Amino acid sequence: QGIAQQASIAIENSRLVARIEQEALTRQKFEKMLSPNLVERVLSGELQIAKGGNIRTVTCMFTDIRGFTSLSEKTSAEDLIRMLNEYFEILVDVIFEYEGTVDKFIGDAVMAVWSAPVEVQEAERKAIEAAVKIQKAMETFNTVRSMDGLAPINTGIGVASGEVVAGYVGSSKTMSYTVIGDCVNLASRLCTIASAGEICVTGHAYHAYGGADIFKGVEMEPIKLKGITEPVSYWSIEGFLETGD
Repeated sequence: QGIAQQASIAIENSRLVARIEQEALTRQKFEKMLSPNLVERVLSGELQIAKGGNIRTVTCMFTDIRGFTSLSEKTSAEDLIRMLNEYFEILVDVIFEYEGTVDKFIGDAVMAVWSAPVEVQEAERKAIEAAVKIQKAMETFNTVRSMDGLAPINTGIGVASGEVVAGYVGSSKTMSYTVIGDCVNLASRLCTIASAGEICVTGHAYHAYGGADIFKGVEMEPIKLKGITEPVSYWSIEGFLETGD
């Protein structure tokens, strides 16, 4: 009986250690994608992440540094990586603050999503707020860079919303969660046409949840974008109405 009890305790301890290690790995994985408050809600079971592909309505954001190729040619590899890490740190902090998910880094670009893998209330508004906050943060970032005698880092941002297929994509050896759909392509194209410091947002995303009462924006002429059949109507966002920015 004594040996059996000791064996039972050892097995239970082993299971406990395995469970703790698995929870730590799960937390580590989600912390790279989701804001801290969403991570806690997922781990507690309050929010569920569906397995496999599913249709979701999301808001997608792309950011991209203007003139990055030219900048990289004039900057050492070490300084370039340091600058990118500082830049990404700013963007990710803001995206997480507004409950977004970091989908991926693509060179100097960031793709973020709202409402995947977990639902986010008023996703369009929060995504645009995050975009405005990013551009304000970049002004501060560039002020510091200027004091150090460094060139400014300017980013363009595109935001669009719509239906996507969301799920894990990859091979049997490595997979990652992502979203695929027209609104992803649209956000990417809008990011491409955005000038330094500009935020380009589809009319659908802008008007959702009373965007016209929250943000200063200018309605632009519909534009033909690569890979998009019909001309796209969009707004150039200048800031928040209530702050006079």
